[in-house]
Amino acid sequence: MNLNKLIFITCCLFTTFSFSQITFEKSYILFDSGSRVDCYIQDLQWLNTPKEFKYKMSLDSDQIMTGKIDNIKEFGIKDHTKYVKHTVDYDISSNDRKNLSHSPEPEFVTKTLFLKQLVEGKANLFEYQDNRKRKFFYSINNIEVKELILKEYLSSGSIINTNERYKKQLYDNLKCGKIKFNDLKSLDYDKMDLVKFFILYNNCNNGEIKVYNGVNGKGKFNFSLKFGYFRPSVEIKVDEVGFTDDRQSASLTKKAAIRIGAEVEYILPFNNNKWSVFIEPAYQLYNDKKTYDTGSAANFTQTVTVDYKFVDFPLGLRHYMYLNNNSKVFLSAAMIFTFDLSEKIDYEDDSEARDLRINSGYNFALGFGYEYANKYNLELRYITKRNLTTREASIARADYSTGLGVVLGYKFL
Repeated sequence: MNLNKLIFITCCLFTTFSFSQITFEKSYILFDSGSRVDCYIQDLQWLNTPKEFKYKMSLDSDQIMTGKIDNIKEFGIKDHTKYVKHTVDYDISSNDRKNLSHSPEPEFVTKTLFLKQLVEGKANLFEYQDNRKRKFFYSINNIEVKELILKEYLSSGSIINTNERYKKQLYDNLKCGKIKFNDLKSLDYDKMDLVKFFILYNNCNNGEIKVYNGVNGKGKFNFSLKFGYFRPSVEIKVDEVGFTDDRQSASLTKKAAIRIGAEVEYILPFNNNKWSVFIEPAYQLYNDKKTYDTGSAANFTQTVTVDYKFVDFPLGLRHYMYLNNNSKVFLSAAMIFTFDLSEKIDYEDDSEARDLRINSGYNFALGFGYEYANKYNLELRYITKRNLTTREASIARADYSTGLGVVLGYKFL
């Protein structure tokens, strides 16, 4: 199968399933006018704070609407996620170490944002995240929401210093007998640390408290056994100048090959656990030979043998798309690094100098699969060619073509 065609088909499948698998959760929206509606919001477990979202008034409705920050004050999904609109002073200082300013002071602009509520009580903690940075905000008694300040800046001699004003902000405004100075001194600008601190403060004041954890607060590891079936071949192309009598180009046939491996997958803790990264080391071998007439006056024949053993290390990204509670499909893409267990492609004569040294390059894989009960999966996988003789570039090229195959998987953890 042509690689460009496979990429096109994969993109089409991705688009089709992405749109067909939209799920909506019981939610509410509070508008600026004060009116509240119960509805169903598409819960994407956003990594970056959303500027808008999709919702509909009933599960069986075909009308999907867009909620925007222009007229929405607050929205929540079940009892685990809540976003509230606030107009805040927002520090736009760069956190790119190549573009740090020389001032420790924040560079504020006024912005209206959806802030994700993490802790609700006498003291409230909020989070905002975009592609560049994560920021935390707080308020006391729902009066004014302020950013907790953390800023890196350059001092003399291009030394990077850090303004950790957030510690003083919390020390000045969240006083409680149970909170000691050392509690703040060691407090990191980190979601987990800050949530724990705000819980400590609210409990100290004996007030009501609610913590919004979201559905997927943590990632998850999966371990699988993998068995694959492919029909690889090898195409050797030799520079014929000076080698016509002892080395020639050769096409070795497709041979059935079993692939045995194991996979470690980490499910990422956002977007409803639909994304993961994985590594899948696997052992495979290929063995074939080709005899040909060298064309010399002595009618000499030559045999080339490929006895190729290797371990692949695909490192990739996977996206799941749920069909129902027990079934999901997935798309994967990986870059493959190879550890060669064989040393050479053998031209069978008395001179080892004619053999080609094996030193594999990297290649890529694309896959489309189905998984049942979060345990059994079947994947169609296309693996691109790779050159087995990268050290022999001036003499020969041997392309190992795996092509399209089938991979079966069983998750045991």
